[in-house]
Amino acid sequence: LRTWQHVVLVRSGEKATLYLNGVEEVTDTLASTHRNSGSAFLGGRSDNFANLEGRMDEVAIFDRALTPDEVAAQFAASGVTNEAQN
Repeated sequence: LRTWQHVVLVRSGEKATLYLNGVEEVTDTLASTHRNSGSAFLGGRSDNFANLEGRMDEVAIFDRALTPDEVAAQFAASGVTNEAQN
């Protein structure tokens, strides 16, 4: 609560990996319905479904999947500390 977190979602084909503060937390296969939807929602949808309760800052969308080393470098540059996880 009231702590900044560095969150990265990397999608490569049907594989999705979620990183929290530079550490891989979850890797899974996406359902086929999510592969080519062409839509992305950040913070919530216009119909107020599953809205984010919090704040976002410095959002970036890349046109390729980041490597684990690139995710770690992004986290190191973010200024967020791993103390946020404790």
